[in-house]
Amino acid sequence: MSTNELVREGFRERLEDYWHLGLHHVLRRAPIDAASDLGSLLVRRNVRRNLPHILTGARHNLRRLKPEWSEEEVDAGVQRFLDNVGRVYAEFSLLHRFIGENRVSYDAEVIRSGLLVKRPLVVIMLHTGNWEAFPTALAHLGFPINSFYLPPEPAVHNAIVQKVRAELGVTLLDPSPRGVREALRLLRDNRPFAIFGDDARGGETMAPLFGRPPREGGNLGLVSRFARSSRAEVVICHCVRLHKSRFELHVSEIFSLADKVGERAGVLDDIVYLNSLIEPIIRAHADQWYFLDDRF
Repeated sequence: MSTNELVREGFRERLEDYWHLGLHHVLRRAPIDAASDLGSLLVRRNVRRNLPHILTGARHNLRRLKPEWSEEEVDAGVQRFLDNVGRVYAEFSLLHRFIGENRVSYDAEVIRSGLLVKRPLVVIMLHTGNWEAFPTALAHLGFPINSFYLPPEPAVHNAIVQKVRAELGVTLLDPSPRGVREALRLLRDNRPFAIFGDDARGGETMAPLFGRPPREGGNLGLVSRFARSSRAEVVICHCVRLHKSRFELHVSEIFSLADKVGERAGVLDDIVYLNSLIEPIIRAHADQWYFLDDRF
């Protein structure tokens, strides 16, 4: 079914769907930096005019994460946060061009020697920089990602996302009991599975913990269960935006939770350890973190 066949019936809804379809097709062919600039401009304007609670939440949280910053530095950080979010939205249509236009820097040998070895591997990704740059680079190196995916509304948005990710060889699983079983099957077949370590539910950040006690809900708990039940190793990957649409990818050492936390450690112990690895990354790049405006 084509994206045009998924356009909704109502007049306003049809206008909105055709706007997003048209913008997607224009962005795919636009100069990368110009398209990214447009995304930044649109999101910053929309948030200032229509979504002031995002500004309030981001400013409040940035003061907590960067207590040494002045009010001027916090305000500038909030603007960088909005800039990053807007650029990520616009750049989604351009992901297929990132590698060919040399927009992503990474150590290919580190990835090949670590991630490309056939074994059970849970890849923890973080929502920093443009996190979609990681699947793009990994697909280029012959390391297609398998991951959970919650379809967005409306259907036209979902069709665009599915099409772009299919171009990158990403296998999308529904975050349901059936999807969990499929993820475990992939791991036991020595195929990697990617999951975001930082997540938010209902406007509240589940991870990082930022001083809160660990809870079993959230993606870090899933990482623990996946890794323990399939005897998979774990690696943490994050992206940093250097300037406009230029990125640097970082890959941690590969480790085993059994070795680092203990063979008999529980889920909460694993969450505390995993949090100790991802929280410093989020704090260091708070102004490029997608969940900066959520509660924690």
